[in-house]
Amino acid sequence: VHQALAASRPPLASWDMSLPPPYLPSDIWAQAATQPPVGSMQITHPLLPWRITIQPSIPGTYVTVGDVFNYLYMNLSTAVKTMEFDLLPSRQRKNAVNDASLYRWKQQSSYSSEQYRGVTRVDFLEGKSEFGGL
Repeated sequence: VHQALAASRPPLASWDMSLPPPYLPSDIWAQAATQPPVGSMQITHPLLPWRITIQPSIPGTYVTVGDVFNYLYMNLSTAVKTMEFDLLPSRQRKNAVNDASLYRWKQQSSYSSEQYRGVTRVDFLEGKSEFGGL
C-alpha cells in the first residue's frame, strides 16, 4: 500500500473522512495505490455493513492514491437508506450512528444542508472518521 494510504504515525495525510479528501501534491495523487498496481480494490471495515469498491478513474489503468481518497469520500458521504440503517444489529448501534450524525451536523459550517441529508455512511463509523490508513 502506498505510504499516503498506509497506517502510520504520524500519517502522511491527516483526513477526517466526513470532509473532502486532503490536499496532496498531484504527483502523489497520481501514483499507484498499491505495488504492484491493481485494476480495482475492495475496502472493508468492521463497522460498515458493505464493501467499498475502488475503481480507477481512468478506465483500463490502475487504482491511484487519489482514486482511493475520492471513492472513500464519495461512498462515505452517501445518504443512508432506511434498509441500510435497518442492517444495524441493535438499538445501541442505531443510537450510536444517530449520535455520530448529530455530532457531524453540529461540526459542519453548513449545518442546515447537512441535517437535510440525514445519516450518511460515515456515521456508521460512530464518530471515528479520522482516516487511519488501509
